[in-house]
Amino acid sequence: MGFDELLRRRLGPLKDLVPRRHRPRAPVPDPATLMYRRAAGLEVRVRPEETWSHLSVGLSGPPKTWRADRARQLLGLTRWSTPTEAGLDPRVLWQAVEDDLLVYARTDPDRPLTGQPGQLAAAKSHRTIARRAAAWPTCAVENAVEIAPMPFMPRGRDLAGAALVGARLASLERGHEVLGLTVTGTESTGRRLRRLWPRLTGALTVPELLQATERRDRHEVEKTVRLLDDLGLLELRDGPPPPADRLARPRTPQVTWLGHAAVLVQTASTSILVDPLFFAPSEPPERWLSHRRFDPRALPPLDAILVTHGDNDHLNPNALAQLDPATPVLIPECPPHPAAFQVDMKGVLRVLGFAHVVEMAVGTGYTVGDLQVTAWPFDGEDWGLDLAQVTYLIESPELSVYLSADAARMDDVMQAIAARGRPVDLAFMGVSGNAEPHVTTPELGYGNFYADWVPRRQHHEWVQHCAGPHDAVESVRRLKPRFAFGYACGGASFIRTAYSDTGDHRTFARLLRRAPEIATRAVDLPLGHPVAVGALTERPDGADGDDDPSDPDR
Repeated sequence: MGFDELLRRRLGPLKDLVPRRHRPRAPVPDPATLMYRRAAGLEVRVRPEETWSHLSVGLSGPPKTWRADRARQLLGLTRWSTPTEAGLDPRVLWQAVEDDLLVYARTDPDRPLTGQPGQLAAAKSHRTIARRAAAWPTCAVENAVEIAPMPFMPRGRDLAGAALVGARLASLERGHEVLGLTVTGTESTGRRLRRLWPRLTGALTVPELLQATERRDRHEVEKTVRLLDDLGLLELRDGPPPPADRLARPRTPQVTWLGHAAVLVQTASTSILVDPLFFAPSEPPERWLSHRRFDPRALPPLDAILVTHGDNDHLNPNALAQLDPATPVLIPECPPHPAAFQVDMKGVLRVLGFAHVVEMAVGTGYTVGDLQVTAWPFDGEDWGLDLAQVTYLIESPELSVYLSADAARMDDVMQAIAARGRPVDLAFMGVSGNAEPHVTTPELGYGNFYADWVPRRQHHEWVQHCAGPHDAVESVRRLKPRFAFGYACGGASFIRTAYSDTGDHRTFARLLRRAPEIATRAVDLPLGHPVAVGALTERPDGADGDDDPSDPDR
């Protein structure tokens, strides 16, 4: 089944999606008798410094320039409407059909696109405004040659002289991209978009949003918000989505697993997010995805972001673009003159506007509120190269959490942490057991990224990069945490690592339960739901049970 046929089945009848010159001749229907809706897959482009009065819009082939007011009227047709309901001349609507902006039907197919334009007009002083969960950002950067999306795992001089100049916002629906909005211009445009997007969480009303914007930017930000609204990329709310209320200011220390290796660690006054990675909510459920999706709009204000290493599922620009750039970011120490294979972590954060970046050498500590962060070694997933990597221990008087990310088995490190005398309350142990050739095909792993630096004779040597469930059990035998949870497995939406991953948290929990001589107890953390550290004793390990009963995707 082709993409066009999928669109027809999921989104209703469309006119033939073939170039006009190849369409069979047929009698032209009377435009006044038809119903119209915006086409799926439209691309909208605007450069604010050049003009706000015209938008470039197209489906296939070169985009056409439309007056902004007329384009917004047409693009706002997410529901099937007659010319009378749309308030537009049938000839204008038919011209938009000819320009591939609209699709038509003789009767109402009752298959609207989601997203409702005109939310700002309906907003009251008490209603807050949020970006739609299905609106997904990709940063646009400019270098001496071009404006392009942020490079994948940029390294070396990939970001030399690059600046953030805008973003592309994709509206994702039923697993398909139905609208793309690209706003680019100068660094001022990039800066405004970068600061605006994280604030659209449902926490602020429109007046509050503008009040929180620098005075010099308010006029342009107001126009940007209106454009997002006209394209159905905003929604009205009465606050951020759940479980924002339980993430705001917890009374006691708590942890929240957000999927893959993303973890939120909190006390009553401090919130730290480790390895942020978010999944678009409209992505179809595939076996290599990490469970259901956490809504990043529910996150509280963060006091720090921790990044363990430079792989794209831990240092993820799309996820970081949804977080406040004023937040301090802790990363592994990077050499002053890094090798060409090193991911340019500092460059990524610089382009994204993070001004407060702290490099953590192994053994160093950093205080965030009432939490102390210490960097520990990270062995494994390095393809034999000296990559910048650390694991983290996060502690307060009431809480101690260790996060191993994708590290291999590290007996000496586990014993050294245990020898400090204070037990770890909760250990997040990587359990993917990722194993593959040193260098494999690009769609199956990261090895191809390092192919130029791995000796050719080793390209096809099989290697286990990350600890698996059995390794994790041996690690907790030495670490002796009170509780443990297997994570960083199942892959990410952009890479099908299930072909090389061999473990998951349920296997880890089952193996740990079968080792009664180990006092550590496995817990099953529900994705996206905060769990108080003091309540961990009440959490079942879930090794043989069902998923969390509160999971709406269960």
